[in-house]
Amino acid sequence: MKTVTGIDVKGQTSPYGDDVLPFDILVLATGASHSYFGRDEWSRLAPGLKRINDATAIRAKLLSAFENAENEPDSAERDAWLTFVIVGRRANGGRIGRRNRRAGPLRSPRGVPQDKSSVGADFLVQSGPRILPAFQNSLSARAQRSLERLGVTVRINSRVQEIDVEGVTINGPAAYERRLCCGLPVWSPRPPHVGLS
Repeated sequence: MKTVTGIDVKGQTSPYGDDVLPFDILVLATGASHSYFGRDEWSRLAPGLKRINDATAIRAKLLSAFENAENEPDSAERDAWLTFVIVGRRANGGRIGRRNRRAGPLRSPRGVPQDKSSVGADFLVQSGPRILPAFQNSLSARAQRSLERLGVTVRINSRVQEIDVEGVTINGPAAYERRLCCGLPVWSPRPPHVGLS
C-alpha cells in the first residue's frame, strides 16, 4: 500500500515509501481508464467496466432500474427502465440481456402481475462492422448470434450521438437514427489504441 516514487533502472531498485524495493524485472501497471472519445461528460451517465468498483456500481444501477420498473404504473416508462444499451462490445459486455430475461414476471405497484415476463429491450451499439473486432470473424459472428438468441438487438456500423439522463441517441447506415430511452447505458468500447511502449 506504499507509493513508488522513482525507478533506478541501472541499480534495479525503486524507492517504495521508506523502503527500497529491489527487482529483477519491473512491470509498470498503472491501470486503465475509459476513453469517451472527447465526450467525458458521458462518464457519469454511461459507466464503464474495468474495476470491481465499476461492476458494483453497474450492478446497483441495474437493480435500481428493475426496482423503478417494478413501481412504475406507466407501461412506456416501465419499458424505458427495462431497456439497457451497451455501447461497444468488448469481452466484458453483453450479459445484461440474460439478466433481463431472468428477471421473471414483473408486478405492478399493486402487486398485480404484468402480462409479459419481461418488458423493455436490450441493445448493443457497435461502431464497427462486427462485434468483438479483436477476435476472429467466426467468433464475432457466433457471439452476435448468441446475443440475438438472448433477445439483444445488435446495431453494427452505428454510433452513439448523444447520451443524457433519459437515454441515448444512435445513428447508423442509411441515415438511421433512433432515440433509445433506457434505464442503464453501459460504456464498453475498445480504446483507440492499446499497447506497451
